[in-house]
Amino acid sequence: MSNLPAFSEPLENFLNKKGTLEEYLIVDFWAPWCMPCRVLDPVVEELSNDYRGKIGFYQIDADVHPKIAREYEVLGIPTLAFLKADNGKYSVEELGRIVGVQPKHRIEEKIKEYFYS
Repeated sequence: MSNLPAFSEPLENFLNKKGTLEEYLIVDFWAPWCMPCRVLDPVVEELSNDYRGKIGFYQIDADVHPKIAREYEVLGIPTLAFLKADNGKYSVEELGRIVGVQPKHRIEEKIKEYFYS
């Protein structure tokens, strides 16, 4: 898919190892066979460039890492999870999500709602 960094473990574990993440994160749960995921991919890639340094964008292949998808209760893909990292407590809080393909302006509305309201 895109050039976004990929997680291979729960975000909290990654946070414990890395020590810090961006305060705001968007995690794209996807799978290579998923045509809607392929449609959404260039939109997410463009948003990751638009918000570079402000929001961390990551991908998790739900087929390769079903345990992580279950932990985040992902029932359909693509799913964009909007998260806030608390680096002091090594925790991640979900602020909201979008399931399915959405146009860029709708995702930006959710970015403003969840991260900048």
